[in-house]
Amino acid sequence: MLPGAGAQALDPVAQLPGYWGWDMSDLAPEDRQGSCADSPMRIWFEESGTRYNSQHVGDEQIATAPILLSLPSTEASGGFLIRYDGEDRLDDAGRPVEWLLVMESADAFYWVRLDWIDQGNRTRYMVRCDEALIG
Repeated sequence: MLPGAGAQALDPVAQLPGYWGWDMSDLAPEDRQGSCADSPMRIWFEESGTRYNSQHVGDEQIATAPILLSLPSTEASGGFLIRYDGEDRLDDAGRPVEWLLVMESADAFYWVRLDWIDQGNRTRYMVRCDEALIG
């Protein structure tokens, strides 16, 4: 069998549901807001798999967005493009901000704003939380 044969492509809609926190391994404990131990984010999708939802633990607000475009999935990456419902942040061209969610494994992803691509900017990784850490 060829190396990698039978390996599954990353499917964000199937693999993202659950709890995620910012990778804070290089930050002091007081700077760890949004980590798995301090207000992680729950991600889930509508039944159709066409709408993204997220909510930080302890926060009543739910962020929702349609999936505008799915990225090609491989065993090493996958993702999609969203624009949050009611988005009022604008990029330098005056357009509502859009985000690419890029998975690099079933347990890690990062965000890239479309207007950040030319500069090579992205967020830090979000990592899957151990459910035992969620209060």
